[in-house]
Amino acid sequence: MIDNNLFQGYAAKTVFEALQAPACHENMVKVGGYILGEFGNLIAGDARSSPAVQFRLLHSKYHLCSSATRALLLTTYVKFVNLFPEIRSGIQDILGQDSNLKNADAELQQRASEYLQLSKVASLDVLATVLEEMPPFPEKESSGLLNLLKKKRPGRVPDNPEIKLGDGEGQASGKKSSKGAAAQLAAAAAAQEGGAAGGASASADLLGLGLDGGGGAVNGNGSLVGVEPATDNLKK
Repeated sequence: MIDNNLFQGYAAKTVFEALQAPACHENMVKVGGYILGEFGNLIAGDARSSPAVQFRLLHSKYHLCSSATRALLLTTYVKFVNLFPEIRSGIQDILGQDSNLKNADAELQQRASEYLQLSKVASLDVLATVLEEMPPFPEKESSGLLNLLKKKRPGRVPDNPEIKLGDGEGQASGKKSSKGAAAQLAAAAAAQEGGAAGGASASADLLGLGLDGGGGAVNGNGSLVGVEPATDNLKK
């Protein structure tokens, strides 16, 4: 809301209306005190939510809240001094009460005393500098898990450093890599076929089937195997 100007006036009006309920949760008082202290001027033009009305509404919840909420409301009051100079005297009366300056809570004592002196001594320029609106919060980077989910969401092309080189260079490098992969597959297939053929021929040679001219193989005794005897010479 602080970073979006479109919702600030709407938020101020909404919490102002919520604080008008007879029974109001303390958390609502904290939220209302903070938002009205920052953006109460956006609804101050309406007589129903004038600066005095806003201050009286918040202070009606003051004595029903814890010390932490009271400390926050005191900060809202001193911010009203900067936003609405016309109600400064009324706010100074509240800050100067003994219930605040002599409170048993040291935090309330310190805030009431310092805010009272700030509203009396400081000039309008100093007040505007010290009590200006909270600056917008810096945008936080997404966590590592969110970044991982963004990268892996369906339909998203993963980052490829080769494609980032440029349209022409990326396409050329992609084609080269595909051609190289195809060549490697073809070479592997040819090597496999060559190995199978070599194994078959070696097996045939070992059996003596690949010998020409009726030659045979030599067994362990030194005799030929698979060679027909020379019967023609014996007959002669």
